[in-house]
Amino acid sequence: GVFWTVQAKGAAAVEMLPPGRWNAHWAAAAVDAVRRALLEKIETLYAEPAAGFMKGLLAGAGREVDPEQYRTFSQIGLTHILAISGLHVALFAGALLWLLARFPVARETRLAIAMLAVPAYVVLTGAAPSAVRAGLMAVIALYAARRRLLKDGLHILAAAAVLMLLVRPFYLYDVGFQLSFTVAAGLIALVPPLDERLKAVRPKTLRSLLSVTIVAQFVSFPLTIAYFNQFHLLSFPANFVLVPLFSTVVLPLGYLSLLLSFAADAPAQWAARLAELAASAGFAAAERL
Repeated sequence: GVFWTVQAKGAAAVEMLPPGRWNAHWAAAAVDAVRRALLEKIETLYAEPAAGFMKGLLAGAGREVDPEQYRTFSQIGLTHILAISGLHVALFAGALLWLLARFPVARETRLAIAMLAVPAYVVLTGAAPSAVRAGLMAVIALYAARRRLLKDGLHILAAAAVLMLLVRPFYLYDVGFQLSFTVAAGLIALVPPLDERLKAVRPKTLRSLLSVTIVAQFVSFPLTIAYFNQFHLLSFPANFVLVPLFSTVVLPLGYLSLLLSFAADAPAQWAARLAELAASAGFAAAERL
């Protein structure tokens, strides 16, 4: 992946230039500044060890997570919770569309705004391969919805893969890219038929959760073994119980606390405390497993 080599006669020979306006470097610096501000907000809302975890969960800053906590999650196959992916992008886009629907804005305009907002969200959260994949799929799906075209999950997934590989072919060898696309393809292709076979399981929410967990574990298993040389026998129950907790309780409350912190401090703190309590229960369960 190295294409250029630059040599300089010591650090003294390197000249720092001020960033210009409206170019790639200026945009990157602006994104970094906003990202830093968001991470600082999270730090004021949460106490450790929740603060580091919430930085990873909400902003994709995985390096901020406590190493021991990360190791625990890694052992039982839960680190994907910390990867910005389809769940995060769907929650962001869904919340934005719901909010826009409260205003007198045309459907096409709402979808166009969401199409512009999703890439900004992906960039602000670190633009990891899984986030880029989810963001591209969301933009393509929103465009198709705006044009009232037939939407097919596997075609949208394939289009996202082609676009990413055109820009950066080396993504093909990235474990995050491979896992993200493999699991997404598995969920799209295998969950509906499995759901049909598990009709006896009630209620429907439980059946869907069971189908998603089985498929995700099944399709990711070969890559997990190949890259990490280990598979925890309690990975299935851990994902079945803890993924819903973090994805439907901790994640929405985390984003709500962050959003409220720009308007009203007290409600933001209440949302943060609730998220912290739920996260603490998840940490204790993960540690126990």
